Amino acid sequence: MHILICLVLVVTYIFEPCCSQSATIILGVRPADDTVHVKANGNLGCVTGQKVKMIVFGLNINQSTKVAFSQKMNADNSCSRRRESLPKNGSSITSNTSFEIQEYFENPGDWFLCIDDSVGKLWPISSQYAELEVVEDGSPGWLLGLQIMSVCVLLVLSGLFSGLNLGLMALNPDELQVVKNVGSETEKKYASQILPLRKHGNFLLCTLLLGNVIVNTTATILLDGLTGSGFAAVFGSASGIVIFGEIVPQSVCTRHGLAVGAKTIWLTKIFMILTAFIAWPLSKLLDCLFGEEIGQRNNRDKFIEMAKMSQQKGDEHFDPNTIAIMTERSS
Repeated sequence: MHILICLVLVVTYIFEPCCSQSATIILGVRPADDTVHVKANGNLGCVTGQKVKMIVFGLNINQSTKVAFSQKMNADNSCSRRRESLPKNGSSITSNTSFEIQEYFENPGDWFLCIDDSVGKLWPISSQYAELEVVEDGSPGWLLGLQIMSVCVLLVLSGLFSGLNLGLMALNPDELQVVKNVGSETEKKYASQILPLRKHGNFLLCTLLLGNVIVNTTATILLDGLTGSGFAAVFGSASGIVIFGEIVPQSVCTRHGLAVGAKTIWLTKIFMILTAFIAWPLSKLLDCLFGEEIGQRNNRDKFIEMAKMSQQKGDEHFDPNTIAIMTERSS
């Protein structure tokens, strides 16, 4: 199509009479992006309900050149101006051979390009390249709802991965073993569920990070399809991820990480299976590079300080004689 357009421009330029060299001649339109496509018959096509961009090309285009699309002809063979017509005025025209227009078609059917004659009338352009076939958007209504629901689910998963990364990885296997042995009945139950996975620290870490990256990226892609704007998709996904995928879940999991981790352990196992072909080799590489995870080691002074802090916070389960006994033995 581009070759034919070039030929039309060359032929028109050669054979146009000298007396009309100053007259604006519009030859047609071509796609400016993927919102407009070239059909098998050579005509341009697009769908209803979205903004489309096209390049108008011709000769002697100037600042006063205005065009618009129409579907109907008046009795005097002029174009019937439509309500949603977006004629391009010359404020941004920088070339005398082409300029960009943006249109929005609400009605399907055959549309043709018209040019303003500077006295308020639009006249059709006799060119195959000035016609556009607009069809109904074939996307069913339920698809939009499914996309919105998918974005919401992905934001929830993003928050879950972010929270679990903090909740599950905050306690090392030794600390979980302590909770399992001397914690409350509920804590013992939660620790028993988490400990088998927590022993595979790097594998669990890689799974949570991979899951977080995958859902965040997918949410951005879906938002781009919903909004039709890359900037809106990035801004919307970034805002949603920061609020619902980072701040809120991490605030919850710093307080209830053990409970959240235990109640969602089945989901973590599913993602460990799904991402095993990437997460497991990465975990083994981390094991080779940095060695196995080493739990925190506490000496007697640390125990005494923690006991003092518990007493200051008014822990009702704390025996006041414990500090005295530990301090006496340490001395």
